[in-house]
Amino acid sequence: MNGYSIVICCYNSSKRLPVTLKHIAALKVPATLPCELLIIDNASNDDTKSVALTEWSKYDSNIGLRIIEETELGLSHARKKGFSEARYDYIICCDDDNWLAEDYLEVTKSVFEKEKNIGVLGGNGELVSETPPPGWVYYTKGFAIGRQESKSGPVVNKRVYGAGAIIYKPAYDKIVSAGFANLLTDRMGNTLTSGGDYEICSAIALAGYEIWYEERLTFKHYFPVERLSLKYYQKLMKESVSCLTTLDAYTALFYKGDGYTRYGFTYYIAKHVYHFFKELLRFCLRWVTAKPDTDYGVFVRMRITFYYLRATGLLFNMHKIYLNTKKLNRFKRSLHPNHVPIVQSKHAMV
Repeated sequence: MNGYSIVICCYNSSKRLPVTLKHIAALKVPATLPCELLIIDNASNDDTKSVALTEWSKYDSNIGLRIIEETELGLSHARKKGFSEARYDYIICCDDDNWLAEDYLEVTKSVFEKEKNIGVLGGNGELVSETPPPGWVYYTKGFAIGRQESKSGPVVNKRVYGAGAIIYKPAYDKIVSAGFANLLTDRMGNTLTSGGDYEICSAIALAGYEIWYEERLTFKHYFPVERLSLKYYQKLMKESVSCLTTLDAYTALFYKGDGYTRYGFTYYIAKHVYHFFKELLRFCLRWVTAKPDTDYGVFVRMRITFYYLRATGLLFNMHKIYLNTKKLNRFKRSLHPNHVPIVQSKHAMV
């Protein structure tokens, strides 16, 4: 059905939900399209459910609220539950700390009406916090903030962050019908494992849909002070790199095009290992002149760690990535039983 399903996956979200719900209540809903709000309570042990009901009752909104429980802990399980329960075609993935702009639904409608082959639409998050964030934050990736391409359009690496993303439900249903199974578990409780959003994007791209970025699709992404510490980001980066190594199985398929060979996989690994070691060397040379206690110095040190982990991750996990690539190649063939070539774009290394 043509309409919006706003899905918020919650684990102990009682403190974050009130402001998030306030912004959802303020959304301008196009008159011709219905909208629903789904709170997925993912094994919370606080009063998330009662806070959601109390806060939503404060607003005179036409958006209907449903609270759904998912007892199996993990963001991937909560997403799966929310997507299966969603009644409408456009599933808006709103994290419990995302404050959507008033025109979020209107912009979504205009983009999907113009571009008919979008499977996932990504937005532009702006960091907000109780205190001014440290300068190095704006050098980094992984916080689901900022532009995802230089301008609105298809995303080169076929991935957008899950915060604020809109999933086209028929595209998601297509990959599920073809046997899509997550390689990643994503966040579980207080762990920082991630990548489930990237995996959904990659699977939908394998089905032949575009992954799109729209700069007009804006939201504020709230960060408490503790999430802006260097210690937190280092932990996030290390756990995220291992997820990117798993996702290399998807990227290898895009890189080689339509078809699968051991030679093509070996070439992919070799070229990417070379790229990451080259970047590692480049940032090591920058470190010679960078001042360690400056924002730029912190950024250089983190990039050295990132590229080292990416290069060694590819080398040490080559066989596992190869097996995953074979599995995904079978999945791709089930999506395209007539072997219709997937539209390729020049791959950007991540």
